[in-house]
Amino acid sequence: MPYPFEAQDLLDWAAPGVGEGVDSSLLDDHIIPAAVTLVQDLTGRDFSVSASQATVMDGDDNRRVCGRYRHILLLPRARQPLTGINMIMEDGTTLTKASGFDTTVDVITDFPRFRLIRQNVTNRVGTTISRSWAPGVQNISFNLTGGPVDSDAVPKATRLLLMEVAWLLFKNPVDLTKASKSKPGSGATLQKALTPLSLRVFNGLMLHGEPSA
Repeated sequence: MPYPFEAQDLLDWAAPGVGEGVDSSLLDDHIIPAAVTLVQDLTGRDFSVSASQATVMDGDDNRRVCGRYRHILLLPRARQPLTGINMIMEDGTTLTKASGFDTTVDVITDFPRFRLIRQNVTNRVGTTISRSWAPGVQNISFNLTGGPVDSDAVPKATRLLLMEVAWLLFKNPVDLTKASKSKPGSGATLQKALTPLSLRVFNGLMLHGEPSA
C-alpha cells in the first residue's frame, strides 16, 4: 500500500541533520509500514490511498439497525472518506443500487453516514412492503472504495501521528513492541509515549473507528 509519507519526510520532521547515517531503506521498507500497521490495527482505520476492499457482513448482526429500522445496514468506518461501493450481494443475489431517492433499485447508498438502506418493494397489487436485510451469517457482501486520493490528502494531524509512531518505533522498538493491552483495542504503552496532540488524534480515531477484524 502507498504510505502517507516516506523516509525523507520522517527525517525532515524529526530534526535537521538527524538522518546522517540512517538507512532510509530501513525506514521505508520496515519502520514506516510497521508503524502504520500498528496504528491501523489499534484504531480499526485504514490509511492506504484510494483502494478497494472486499467486505462481508452478517445480515442480522449488530451492524444492522434493529426495530423499525432493520432495513438499514451500518457500514464499517475504517476507510474514510467512503467514495464508492460495488457488487452488493445478499444471499448470493446481486442487488441494484442508487445514491439518493430511487424507487426502482434494491439499495440506497448513503456514504456520508456510512449506511446502506434496503429499499421497500411494491407487489403486484400496488401495496408497499417494507423489506429488511435478509438474516444470515456472512450473507451480505460488497466492495468498498475509499480513502484519500493521494498521500497529501491524509489529514495533517493524522499524518503527524503516524510519523511520531514511526519515529518512536525506530528509536524505541523494544518498548513499543512489548506493549501489553490494558483492554481490547487499546495500546497502553503507545498511548503513554505519544505527545498530547498525537494522543488526542489517536483517541479520536479510537472513538470513531471500528474494531479490527
